[in-house]
Amino acid sequence: MVGFGSVIKAAFSGTNLIPTLATISTLIISIGSSIYNAYQNWKQARIENAAELAGQFKNTIKDVDSQIESYDKLTQSLAQNNLSEQEQAKIKSQLLDLQKSLNETYGEQASNLDLVNGSYEKQRDLLEGIKKQNAAKILG
Repeated sequence: MVGFGSVIKAAFSGTNLIPTLATISTLIISIGSSIYNAYQNWKQARIENAAELAGQFKNTIKDVDSQIESYDKLTQSLAQNNLSEQEQAKIKSQLLDLQKSLNETYGEQASNLDLVNGSYEKQRDLLEGIKKQNAAKILG
């Protein structure tokens, strides 16, 4: 590809100050090609950015869904009436560990969680809210 500078120099070199039709055509093609390449680079960067955001979105949703699933299983186990005190304490300890993990990962967003003593519906809603907030951050 011929550069702009060399095309312009060639167009106005020598005694003839009027550029030839071929030189003007080369200049136009060179400018068009540069614009097209810039557009392609811009488009590729947008595609890569969208793919990265999609991956972040997918991982965030997957992570929170996994934690919600753990919460569901633990609360279902805790709801069984035939558990010993030791088994109940173990499940509550696991719920507390899950809550600590959520607090470390999501900070202020998870500060209202009380997975051990809070009502199931309210805690579930709070977890869904965390998922939505993080998804909105990624997409926003």
